[in-house]
Amino acid sequence: MKETKFDFDAFDDKVYYYYLAFQGALQKTKDHKTESLIQTNFFQSVLKNAMECLLQSKAARKIPVKLIVTILENKGILSAQEAKDAMKICDIRDKLAHNIEFGTIEKELGEIIRTMHLGFRIVEPEEDESHLDSFIQAIRSIAKKSLTWDIYQRLDYVCYNLGVHINGEIYEIREPNPLVATGYEPPLTEKELQESRDLDYHSNNKIP
Repeated sequence: MKETKFDFDAFDDKVYYYYLAFQGALQKTKDHKTESLIQTNFFQSVLKNAMECLLQSKAARKIPVKLIVTILENKGILSAQEAKDAMKICDIRDKLAHNIEFGTIEKELGEIIRTMHLGFRIVEPEEDESHLDSFIQAIRSIAKKSLTWDIYQRLDYVCYNLGVHINGEIYEIREPNPLVATGYEPPLTEKELQESRDLDYHSNNKIP
């Protein structure tokens, strides 16, 4: 039987549809439990997307999410710390899904969330990397504001940050950047600079 070639275009369309559905659902939430469940469910879909893309098979989505985290760590896509936080997100999702009374587990969830790394990578620019100034300042601004975030804002950011990281790594595997081999790093475009200025990420208008 001839093997069917994996349709990356259809895969990308599906991933984008999931993202739009996630954002739409998040905007409609009115309570912390629902919001957190949507965020953690979406993060698990990112894990499944990554495995489907790596193995180029829809059947890969059936692999248990914690096993996917281990595989991503073994392949160097997630660091040890990132893998620990990804496991915690999966634990939080299960606790939210399997407990009717949110109030009984809210304190426990808070204790887990406070141990999760926010993932700020603050680096000083080299002399020839002055175009990174705005990006670094934006990251520092987020880091400063994070000191006042509640547990839900922290969970929101960790889910977002890890999800973006995984997607970026998977895309790089699919479409390796030929500039990496030469060590050349082009300056940021005006659009990219504006995105850096707007990096004060928030979802559902809840992160200041």
